[in-house]
Amino acid sequence: MILFEKTVKTFLGTMSCFFLRCFIIDPHLHFIRNRKMSYEDVVKFIFWNKGRNNDIELTEYFKVFKGKKYETMSHQAIGRQRMFIKPELFIKIYKKFIDKIYKENKHFSEIKGYIVVACDGSIFKLPNVTLTRKEFKIGDHTIFEKKRIRARVSGMLDVNSNFMLTTKIVEKTVKETTLAMQHLDDLKKRFDITKFIAIYDRGYKSIELMLYTEKLNSKFLIRLPKNTFVKQRRKIKGKDKIIEINLNNTILKDFENNELKKIARQMGRYNLRIVEITLLNGSTVILATNLDKEEFTIEELKELYAKRWSIETGFKKLKSQVMIERFSGHRRIIIEQDFYASIFIYNLATAIQWDGEKHMKVKQRNPHDEFIRKSNFSSIVGILYVYMEDVLSCDWNTIDEAISFFINQAKRLYHQKNIFTLKLMRAFKIVEDLALQMIWGEKWEDHKPARVAEDPTNSNPGNPKPTH
Repeated sequence: MILFEKTVKTFLGTMSCFFLRCFIIDPHLHFIRNRKMSYEDVVKFIFWNKGRNNDIELTEYFKVFKGKKYETMSHQAIGRQRMFIKPELFIKIYKKFIDKIYKENKHFSEIKGYIVVACDGSIFKLPNVTLTRKEFKIGDHTIFEKKRIRARVSGMLDVNSNFMLTTKIVEKTVKETTLAMQHLDDLKKRFDITKFIAIYDRGYKSIELMLYTEKLNSKFLIRLPKNTFVKQRRKIKGKDKIIEINLNNTILKDFENNELKKIARQMGRYNLRIVEITLLNGSTVILATNLDKEEFTIEELKELYAKRWSIETGFKKLKSQVMIERFSGHRRIIIEQDFYASIFIYNLATAIQWDGEKHMKVKQRNPHDEFIRKSNFSSIVGILYVYMEDVLSCDWNTIDEAISFFINQAKRLYHQKNIFTLKLMRAFKIVEDLALQMIWGEKWEDHKPARVAEDPTNSNPGNPKPTH
């Protein structure tokens, strides 16, 4: 039984080792005098910050962390000090935490020898001020259009463990496929990329992304829109076929990587495996992959693609339970600090949830009833913030006691769903989809009602209520 308790305790105990002065923008000028808050205090405050009013956060921080009951500092002062810390510090912390887990617990999250990750993007709200608009290169309002203050967030999440392996927050104008290739570059530096399968939705139908993945000797599984490669697919019968794509100027003009464009010109043609699968509701899904037929059958690819929904659930947890959009400042550097610190909190809560579920021993009153039990992620996040002082203490005994308490709480605080009820909900959804197909034909998906409730195929819906 794989558990992360020892790894988590060791990492938190040595976490202060990452607070290096190289992450200060000018270490010879900043944090050189004794002030109310040292460099380490400011870093810990960023993790501590729950997105409330900064004055309240500072007052509570001084009382709890520094033991100064009636002392505080202004939010302008902490804002100025935060401007001297590079967001790369928080990127390093969340990545090193993940790398340590995967290094010390090998093969714990694999499918047929591969780590399967889902890649997707989401739109995050930013503070609605002119300064944020300027730093994220968002244009001003016009007579005809109001440009909302938003950023694009992209990430790759392990569909088995639910850890966020790599993520970025950038301007909304950056293409999703560009970010996907940057994620692959990042994973190549940290893992054996040849043992990864990346799953993408329809927004990633890019030959450049496919060729780039091939260049890294990695694997992909991409859902294609129905009107993609229609002529090539018609030439070959069957639901599992290899089509030939001409790498002509029409395709190559969209390439951003000049080196990859040269390679594609030399290749001239590209052979791509296309698989057509039929869902229970009767709709057809077209998948493109470079996985071999001998390695993954049509049914196995169908099950593999179904796991892509994990990243949707991951983004929902970040927004509704970690409250990642509650940024504590307006400048880009502060927004990025908050964002990557929240990613670490999310991964830490995920590790605790994993151990809690492994320790969970609940006897069923009725042995004939089958339930799916999941630790309550929302409660874990809330408890983490309550005991953030102990989490960031770097004291081995305190951390040992705190993590043991968190795992024990994760074991007790759970929610369960009856499998029969889940199957019934899925059946209703299938009937609804079939009715839409009969009315609207091939364009039935465009007329699906906006989802206001949980996806019935999601076995871990979590708690949408705020926890802190």
